[in-house]
Amino acid sequence: MIKRSTFSNGKKFNSNISNYKLLRSNRDLLREPELNKGLAFNQQERILNKLEGLLPSAVRTQELQVKIVMKHLQQINDNLYKYLFMRDLQDYNKRLFYRVLQLYTNELMPIVYTPIVGIGCEKYSLIFNRPRGMFLNIEQHFGR
Repeated sequence: MIKRSTFSNGKKFNSNISNYKLLRSNRDLLREPELNKGLAFNQQERILNKLEGLLPSAVRTQELQVKIVMKHLQQINDNLYKYLFMRDLQDYNKRLFYRVLQLYTNELMPIVYTPIVGIGCEKYSLIFNRPRGMFLNIEQHFGR
């Protein structure tokens, strides 16, 4: 069961997730890469933290997410684009980023470190990308 705690000001937070700071909103769980678990938030966590509608309805374990990340990386032919993919993952979900690196260190360190980082620095002005979006699930009822 997920434990809830209260700060001295009475504001509640999910103590299993928030070890870093008091969250201002449920969206902070998705905005803070240190806290974001992506699709690994289970249904109970989604309800407790009011994440319904902010994520697709699918729940995926971290292990499955690692496999999906590696499948994506294998389909990318250019090492610079692999680096950009990993950098975006780090900006979005640090837990998953570091788990992938932990499991595939020999394969990925040349991508996230030298020499590809040097190429990324040279082409930095060409590589800005920030995804945006909202997900609605027909099975969820909003306005609770």
